[in-house]
Order: sequence, then structure tokens, then C-alpha cells
Amino acid sequence: MKINEVKLNNYGLYHGTQTFDLRTTGSKNIILIGGENGHGKTTLFDAIKLALYGKKSADFSLTNQEYQELLFSKIHDSASVESADHAGIEVEFEHSVLGEINKYRIKRFWNVRNNKIIEDFEVSQNGKTLDDFSFEQWEDFINDLIPQGLAKLFFFDGEKIQNLAEDKNNQYLSDAFKSLLGIDLIEKLKADLRIYLIRNTNGKESSDIEKEVTKLNKNKIILSKQIDGIDSNIEKNDLFLKKNIKQIKYLENALSVKGGNFARDRDSLKQKSNELDVKINFCEEKIRSMCNEQLPFIFSPKLNLSLLTRLKVERESKHNQIAFDKVISAIKEIKNELVSSKKNDKSVLNILDNKIKSFNIEGDQNEVHKISDSHFFRLTNLIGTDIDETKKGFINLVKDHEQLTYKKTKLVKQLGIVPDELDLKPYFEKLGKCNKKLGEFNSFKKQLLEKKKTFDFKINQLERDIDKKIDMIRTINKKDEIIQSISKVESVLTEYHGKLHDFKMKEFSKYFLMCFDSISKKKNIFSKVELDPKTFNVYLWKYSNNKRISKNQLSTGEKQLYAIAVLWTLIKISQRPLPFIIDTPLARLDVKNRNNIVNNFFPNASHQIIILSTDTEIDQNYHGILKNKISREMVLDFNDEKTRIIPGYFWGEK
Repeated sequence: MKINEVKLNNYGLYHGTQTFDLRTTGSKNIILIGGENGHGKTTLFDAIKLALYGKKSADFSLTNQEYQELLFSKIHDSASVESADHAGIEVEFEHSVLGEINKYRIKRFWNVRNNKIIEDFEVSQNGKTLDDFSFEQWEDFINDLIPQGLAKLFFFDGEKIQNLAEDKNNQYLSDAFKSLLGIDLIEKLKADLRIYLIRNTNGKESSDIEKEVTKLNKNKIILSKQIDGIDSNIEKNDLFLKKNIKQIKYLENALSVKGGNFARDRDSLKQKSNELDVKINFCEEKIRSMCNEQLPFIFSPKLNLSLLTRLKVERESKHNQIAFDKVISAIKEIKNELVSSKKNDKSVLNILDNKIKSFNIEGDQNEVHKISDSHFFRLTNLIGTDIDETKKGFINLVKDHEQLTYKKTKLVKQLGIVPDELDLKPYFEKLGKCNKKLGEFNSFKKQLLEKKKTFDFKINQLERDIDKKIDMIRTINKKDEIIQSISKVESVLTEYHGKLHDFKMKEFSKYFLMCFDSISKKKNIFSKVELDPKTFNVYLWKYSNNKRISKNQLSTGEKQLYAIAVLWTLIKISQRPLPFIIDTPLARLDVKNRNNIVNNFFPNASHQIIILSTDTEIDQNYHGILKNKISREMVLDFNDEKTRIIPGYFWGEK
């Protein structure tokens, strides 16, 4: 895929129609677009995503009302010209399938009617409008071409590089791999197979089960939508959280400059506050652990004794049964030997038969709790825990949590105190509000995560129930050829997913070292890399001493290179020839790392690289290095509250 042209009409900072010619020629794979901050680089970056994905272009899910507000905010508005009542984006790109190149043009435009946004959408192929191409069909098409999980790889900015470098939960890697493996498609295919299976079963019993499965699936859809809503709220909350943290850092830097010694006291208070956070989290973890382990047993002492007695009886009965089976087996072997040796004495054989019949396992042999010995000892240990000690321990934990929370509250208040001798009141007032908001955002996120955890548990339970019902249908119709075929296809899908997963993991390890070495000044820093298939933690082996380290142990500069190398590796193993669009790529990188990115990454990362840069990122030096790889360059000129495109870069026309 290559993007040929982007047209913006009254969109954001762009008044009238402004056209970006993004065609590349030969081996010159770079399109360089220069612009100072606030002149329209990010506006163009976001416009391409909006044209392709519409409502789903944002970093978090939008409601219809929020999407309407987004479109309204994108209509150009400036004092120097008459306000517009409409806006639009056109993107032309070419896509090759089996050697045949097709050109597509997307037109997404909207206008204001009666204070409402009316959006129109049009797709043409090779100059011919596809009248029957609906929103839904386009979403399927573009998601096949660039799945949204992979779009994050090809639409990137400097801030995301920093976030990837500091990503402690590995969410970015996890999402990217899910898209690479096509997990959504596999799950959809499995769901379709289940529907087909249910619809092709016969008999009243199967029909009743089908109704139950339909009901369970409806409940699952409702829960899934609720989880999507929670995820969207978490993403929005995280966005506000990041903005709030930035504001706090700005205010603290200002205080550090203006406040002198008092600012250093704030650092001490902040350190104590962070230490309290660690203690509070540890205390909460212990409380949760007790709730999952001993605590439930303190509410039912009599039932505990009954359960313990029952478990011991069942264990003794099970062991007696094992011993009984061994003895009976031994007697039967002796009897068989006597018979085969033809030295059998009927009286001896009768004695053995009577002995077998006389064996009787005393006690209740009806095993209610089918558990292993390890589970038996774990349960008896939990039940046998001193109830009074457990109560006392839990009460102490709750008291500790209350005291720690109280200390934390006092510290937060102290952080907001303003000394009379310093003229810092406005800063501290803002900082106090920001810290309060920070607490609110963190608290809200915690609530959302707990809520999601509950819904995830419910949806997992529903999936288990659905699986049981499906298995019942399979059992009832086990001789049906269709059912047998569906089961085989499901097995193949599971096997395919496993093998693809392993293959992509190996590819990641293979390409990461190559990519890292390409952009690192020091060569062969690492001898091996491994990606944990469950947690997506990245482990690196140092070449010098073969010592294993995690990504979090890297220096700041190494983390930046790591992020670029991960990004490049994922692009390589995606095996999708897509354009790479990067906004302010070098703004957050160390100076020493910029050289490696300019020399090795930009010329080689993709067949089409669209770079949106300031003159301090791609400066005259870097421009000279990239000159032979640049197909087109242009600069964004902002004047009279509107942006226009001028050929050439900051230093004259190309």
C-alpha cells in the first residue's frame, strides 16, 4: 500500500483546499513535511487516520455524541476569514493484490445542518465510485488491509516511542501480537462454526440446548459491550491522567526554580508519599490474599469441622480402596499361578475365593469431593488455621491500612501548604488541585479495573457454560458428519494458532537483534533476546557476560533504541507493505540516538516513510544525510490563523 495524495478542505488549521502530494519515486522512499509546532503537522497525521477509520480513529472509543463533537471541532475557524460550515478529507492510496494495482480514493466530508453534523462517505476504485460500498463494508476492508492493532505500528509519534520505552505492562506489545496473529479473526471463525453447529443439530434435546446457548450468548454480548465501555473509560481516564501528570511536572519544575530550599522539602515529602503508596498497595494485596485464602473459613467454624471430617473420611476410604485393589490383585495372581501350574488344590482355591469375598471396605465410599492429596493438605491446612489468629491478623491489617491511608491524606495536604515567605501561592494552589485530581483519576481507574475484573470473571463463566452446552450437542449428535467436520476444523484452528504464535515469537527474537544493532552505535550489545509468550516481558542477554536483564534495567538511551527496534521488528514480522507515518520522530530522543535513527531507520523501515518534523529535528545536517532518499518535501506555513503548503523544506525549494 502507498498513499498518493491527501486533500484537506477547511479541516483544522487548513483553510480552503490544501493538497499533499505524497507519491514516492524509485528508491527515494521518504516524504519530508516540515512545520513548526502548532502549524498543522499533527492535524495532518490525525486527518489520515480519521479518513481511514472514522469514529474508530481515536485512541479510545467514542460515543456518537463525542464523534459529532470531534467532527465539529475539526471545521476550520479563524477570525481572518468567514467561518466555514463544512469540512472534508480525501485520501488516495494504491493497493496491490496478486500483482494487480488498484487505486482507492476515500472521501469523508461533513457539514453543519440545524446545529447537527451530517457526515457523508464515499469510496471510489480506479476512478469509479462504489455506490454500494457501505460504512460497514469499508470498515471490514480497511481492517483487513490495516487492522487497527497494527495501525499503531504505522501511525506513530515521538510520544508513543517514549510510551513504548516506558511501557511496564507490555500492553503495546500484547495488542500488536494479537493483531499479528489474527486472534480476532480466529475467534470470529470459531464463533461462526459454533453457530453453524447449533443450527445443524436435530432433535428436541438439541433444540432445548440451542435455546440455552442463544440465551448465554446474548448475555455474553451484553457483558462484552459493558467491558468495551469500561475499556473506553480507562483509556479516557489514562489520557486525562497523563495530561495531569505533565501539568504536575511543569508546576513542580517552576517551584523548583522559584522555591529553592522549600522545593527540596517537597521532594522529601513526595518520597515519603511514594513510600506510603508502596506500603498501602502491599497491605491491600495481603488483605486480598486473606480474602482468597483463610478469611472465608472464619465465618463457618462448624461447617469447617464437618468438611474436615468428611475430607479425612474420603481420603482414608480412597487409600483403603487403593490398598484393597492391590491385595485383591495379588490374591488373583496367586490363584492364577496355582491354576496354571496344575498343582491347584480345590480347598486352597476356595479359601482364596472366600477371602476375596470377605474383604469389605468400611466407611462411606461415596466420594463427594474429588480432590488430589496436594489439594487435601492445602484445604486441611487452611481449615486448621487458628480462627482467632486469622481474625486478629485481618483486623490488624485493616487497622494498618487505615493508619497508612490517614498518613497519606496528611501528606497530600502538606504538599499543598504554601509558605507565607514565598510568592508561590498560585503554583501551590494549582499543584494542590492537580494532586487532588491525580488521586481522583487513580481512584477511578482502580474502580474501573475492579469492575472489569468482575465482568471478565462473569464472561469466562459464561464461556465455560457455553462450552459445556456445545459439548452436550456434540455428544448427542456425535455420529453426525457435520458435527465431526466442525470439531476437526476447530482442532485445526487451535493447532494453527499455536504454531503461528510460536513462529512469530521466534521471528521477533530473530529480527529484534538485527534491528537493534542497525540503530545502535555500539554493536553486539546483546547476544540473545526472548519474549515471554504470556506476559510479553522482553529479556535480553548481554554479549559481554551472558547476563540476563529485563527491558526495565536498560538506560534511558537504551530504552529509546529498544522502542525503535521493537517497532521496526513488529513492522518486519507483520509482512505488510504499508506506509510508515511518523510525527515529530526525534523530539524525545537523545541527541546521540538521533544519528542512528536518521542514518539507518528512516531509509530502511518501509517503502514509504512520511516524516512530519520541525527544523530542530530534521535540521540542515540530517536533511543533508537524507537528501538522496527524499522524493518530495514541503513546509507548512502558518499565517493569519491558517496553514498553507509551500514546496521545499525550511531552506528553500527542492
